[in-house]
Amino acid sequence: DSTILATASIDGTVHFWNTDTLLSETGDDFSRLGNRGKLVMGAAFLDNDTACFSGRPARCAIFDIHTGKIKRELELPNTEGQCYRIAVSPDRRFLAVTETHPTGPNLPGTDSPVPGQLVVFDTKNDFRRWQIEIADGMVWGNLEFARDNRQLVICTRGGLMVIDVEEQRIVRKGIVATDCGFFKTASFSPDGQWLIAPGTDGIIYRFDTKTFTEHSVAIDAHDTSCLDSEFSPDGSTLAIVGVDRQVKLFDGSSFAPIKEFELQPQYSVNVHYSPDGRRILTAGPDGIAKLWHAQTGEQLAQFEMSAIGMYPSVDFSPDGNSIIGVSGDTIRIWNATDRDNVQTLSVSDLAELSCQDITLYGPARWEERRRKAKEQLTK
Repeated sequence: DSTILATASIDGTVHFWNTDTLLSETGDDFSRLGNRGKLVMGAAFLDNDTACFSGRPARCAIFDIHTGKIKRELELPNTEGQCYRIAVSPDRRFLAVTETHPTGPNLPGTDSPVPGQLVVFDTKNDFRRWQIEIADGMVWGNLEFARDNRQLVICTRGGLMVIDVEEQRIVRKGIVATDCGFFKTASFSPDGQWLIAPGTDGIIYRFDTKTFTEHSVAIDAHDTSCLDSEFSPDGSTLAIVGVDRQVKLFDGSSFAPIKEFELQPQYSVNVHYSPDGRRILTAGPDGIAKLWHAQTGEQLAQFEMSAIGMYPSVDFSPDGNSIIGVSGDTIRIWNATDRDNVQTLSVSDLAELSCQDITLYGPARWEERRRKAKEQLTK
């Protein structure tokens, strides 16, 4: 039935692979669920089988990633506004969406409406909704939960805003750096003691989460503006992407540079670690999402979405086996369980029915060649 693929290698092992769960670069297209032909701006997983998306005009919907069936349309305060990013707390209880009001004054030199709001849904209490007004102006940057599932940071034109989602209140707003205009990305350190904010000037800033005072750790992250950042699951590494077309990895404590690799031909506005920390997912305004090996920087796969959206959004499922990507009017789901096999058998596990050397280059000659190669290497 073509669902199992067998491969035999020269090391004496046979691998059996489930072709249904191998990494798929084509994926499933759920664009028909989209925002009535309008832009889709945000995406995230609620669990391994359920994802949500947001878009313009304001809409936020939850759907089954296997059937494509809409499970719930979330009620938003202003259906004529614009929804941007989505964030889901690590425990999957809270779903947060940024939304701008349909009308309002504009910021000088921009076309972004000043008024906006953060809308939070409690998924454990029938998606009960509450919202907080953001009068300083929305930024198309990301929002992110702390690992304690309680605090949420959002980027605004007036600086970073930290919100306690349990108490439904603003903890601190107007968090800015001395020499930086505003931030498009921010992340809580895994221990919750620091708020890390790579700036639009390419410098990483650090704020104490007790007082939110700036501490001097001005480390050059990118030659130009930083657009997104995320800590690895174990907190050992911080990944940052910017308009200089690079993924840069830093030590999660000292912020010393570890590695960087190129994102040619486009820069990225999204970066995410897989739950196991072994892969990094990026997405750029060209509608291309790429999967990378976190240790080597090797590109593992490339996924295509619509190129008409300047701000794509991607996310891993909690088990790391699926990827959602939205860009322009595109909504896609990809299988991401590559390099996992069903079963591996060694020579001793296999029952040999017959054997005939058809290559004139049998195992004995292979061992002899390998022995000589080792001798040559030693010399």
